[in-house]
Amino acid sequence: MTKNYAIAIGISEYEFLKPLEYATNDAWLINKLFREELEFERVFVFTDKNRQEIISTRANLLKFLTDLSIEPFLETGDNFWFFFRGHGIQHNGYNYLMPVDGKLTDIENTAIPISEIIKYLNNCGAGNLVLLLDIFDEKIKIESPQQHFIRTKLNTPEITTIFAHSPSQLSYYIPVLQYGAFAYALAEALGNQGQCSSVAKLEKYLQHRVSQLVQQYHKAEQTPYLITPVLNRVLIPKHASQQDITNLKNSALQAESKGELEAAKNLWIQVLNIVATDSDAINALQRIYINQLYSTNNCKQSSHQLSLVNSLAQNNDKISTAEYSNIAVATASNQNNNSQIVKHSPQNNSNFISKKKTPSDIQIEQFVTYEQLHNFLKVQNWKEADKATSKLLLEISGREKEGWLNIATINKFDSHTLHIIDQIWFDNSNGNFGFSVQKQIWESLDGSQNADYQLWCEYCDRIGWRVNDNWCFYSSLNFDIAAPRGHFPAGGIINIITPWKGWNAGVFSCATGFSTLISQLE
Repeated sequence: MTKNYAIAIGISEYEFLKPLEYATNDAWLINKLFREELEFERVFVFTDKNRQEIISTRANLLKFLTDLSIEPFLETGDNFWFFFRGHGIQHNGYNYLMPVDGKLTDIENTAIPISEIIKYLNNCGAGNLVLLLDIFDEKIKIESPQQHFIRTKLNTPEITTIFAHSPSQLSYYIPVLQYGAFAYALAEALGNQGQCSSVAKLEKYLQHRVSQLVQQYHKAEQTPYLITPVLNRVLIPKHASQQDITNLKNSALQAESKGELEAAKNLWIQVLNIVATDSDAINALQRIYINQLYSTNNCKQSSHQLSLVNSLAQNNDKISTAEYSNIAVATASNQNNNSQIVKHSPQNNSNFISKKKTPSDIQIEQFVTYEQLHNFLKVQNWKEADKATSKLLLEISGREKEGWLNIATINKFDSHTLHIIDQIWFDNSNGNFGFSVQKQIWESLDGSQNADYQLWCEYCDRIGWRVNDNWCFYSSLNFDIAAPRGHFPAGGIINIITPWKGWNAGVFSCATGFSTLISQLE
């Protein structure tokens, strides 16, 4: 399920610049749209008047953005919206927004570069950033905004920017309505009246409606101006039609064909945000992940076993949408997935952001397969990677609640799933860790599902789960690349095939579960 966060800024009364009519009204209109009609998770309002919102001084805005960007709290399929109506200026090749205390005589120290705002919002984790900019000044116009955004091109999140007017025009307010023409049309377009689901529909509606409003109320020409990498991007999933989904899929396929895998992944996740069981998107995400993981820039494919791509190809006829929906890990983070991420407001220490996952969130995140495990291993965080492996196997089997696996469940694993997990371990440990490494050692000792206790001891001695005839508890394992060959995964094998939570590697009943698990690598 797509999550939407937003900032709405409207400044009517400046300390050092001339006032702008109804800019504060515009911020509250957009706040109402986002909160009531579109049901955004959070909307933060900044104006020039104290009405339970934060005053939009430069210090407040920068502190808020800094606090907001401490760590990601949104994900690839989520949106962050930024609405601004106020003064702006281009200075030394950069576009600046003027806060309530901004000065034209000291722009660099009192204004805020748009590029800096984008930098902070990027850190929130959202895959899509939407800038809605109604920048106004009768004497100083923002010229050629497209050139600025080309110079400051950012890879993620992908940015859609909509200016209230084209470079050679001005932005107008409508006294009868007591709103700016752009904000008024925007509220119509995204709300229940216009139901504009995609960037393309929004652009078409705004250009028509804003022009109509300014003509109706005898203003000069004003035509909204748009910069976007993907016109078919769906902004409001609840308004999306089947044609919108088809267009979005086509854009995703085009990005993928050009090798723009991150952009393609972002678009496919948007498809899943609309239709959570879409098989095209599920298969595409799996395909993209494999291409990214096994590209020559990331890691070389190992020759010690059947290649992952071939393994998947051989098992393709067995793979169903339902199975893929259980292959699992959310985004890479050192936070527990059930924890709350909390930031603080610029004015007080009360919590204003919390992330509590719903079943729908978890279902969508499961399609971003294996990334947590891969990212932990990439930075050699062996302990977190081991925990991620345990979590992954439990989620695949649907036994998160029980917290452990039984033999019947293990026997149902598809071999391609274990091959993928093993390949990630093997490639990121220089062949030192992985199920296949453990399997090789086990078989070199003639291990089988009927192995005796003495053989289990010998095996655990070899891989470091037993030292000087003493069984190792999990906390005493060697979480280092210098650990004995086959030392990991450990928790992913022992901890989840016995219900005894204080496990050590001497639990012989685990030998049967272990041998059953690695036998799936045949």
